[in-house]
Amino acid sequence: VTGEQMKAVQMLPGYTHSITNLSETENLVTVMWANEAFDGEHPDTFYEPVLPGKIDKAINPEKGNI
Repeated sequence: VTGEQMKAVQMLPGYTHSITNLSETENLVTVMWANEAFDGEHPDTFYEPVLPGKIDKAINPEKGNI
């Protein structure tokens, strides 16, 4: 994904994910959408560490297996 070749990336519910800017610029623009507003009184989002370099190869939109 680049500034010249933008793409939509689907984050599946229930999967831990991380977004890393690998470009040589400091700018990274992301747009997030959720089907409901976050409720701080009843959170359903939890922190879980993401191991660098560990990728679930079963989920790969380039290969069409999502």
